Amino acid sequence: MECIITGTVIHGKKLGRSLGFPTANLLIDPSLEIANGVYAGRVALTGKPYGALVNIGYNPTVPTGGKRLLEAHLLDFSGDLYGRTISVELVVFLRPEQKFASLDELRERIEQDKTEIIKILETC
Repeated sequence: MECIITGTVIHGKKLGRSLGFPTANLLIDPSLEIANGVYAGRVALTGKPYGALVNIGYNPTVPTGGKRLLEAHLLDFSGDLYGRTISVELVVFLRPEQKFASLDELRERIEQDKTEIIKILETC
């Protein structure tokens, strides 16, 4: 799978930071022919790649007023992302988007996804 999306990070809720990693939110074209859901990905920021859990959909975790959003949760980055231009490479599709009944359920699934993504990125 070769898909790279470039954009400027927009503000959103800082849920990712409370879950242990910063989140880059990008508005994306609704006609872009990629499935909504969760991907293993890489984010290029100032020339350096970072592993990422990437979520694409109309309201992954941040209200967007009905606009399609890409959320890239950087796994090994601790700085500020807002207003910066990044490139997001979608490496492997993991699963369709999913809504969660609670924040605890979301946290548990993110931990499972992070473990799987780290394994995938080590081999790619």
